Amino acid sequence: MYAKQAFLDRPVNSSIWEKAPSECFALTVEQCATKLIKCGSITDLDKLKDNLAMNCILLSVVDKTFENYEEFLVERRKLMAEKFKDYYYGL
Repeated sequence: MYAKQAFLDRPVNSSIWEKAPSECFALTVEQCATKLIKCGSITDLDKLKDNLAMNCILLSVVDKTFENYEEFLVERRKLMAEKFKDYYYGL
C-alpha cells in the first residue's frame, strides 16, 4: 500500500488507503464516466489515459491484481525504457 502514496496527495491517499490499486483505478475510470469525484481530480478519460501514459502505466492496470504484479512491472519497464530512449534520441 505504501508505494502508491508516493504519487498522491493527502486527500487522495485518505480516500484509497485500504483499497487495492485495481479498486482505485476502477474508481477513477468510473469517476470519468459519472463526473462524481471519489478519488483524485481526473474526470476525463482522455486525461486519465494521458496521465497514465506519462507515468508509463497502461490503462489495463484497472484489471490487475497482486497476482499480476510481475506482469505489470514487465509492461511498465518496457514503457519506461521506450520513454528514456525517446528522450535520449531527442536530445
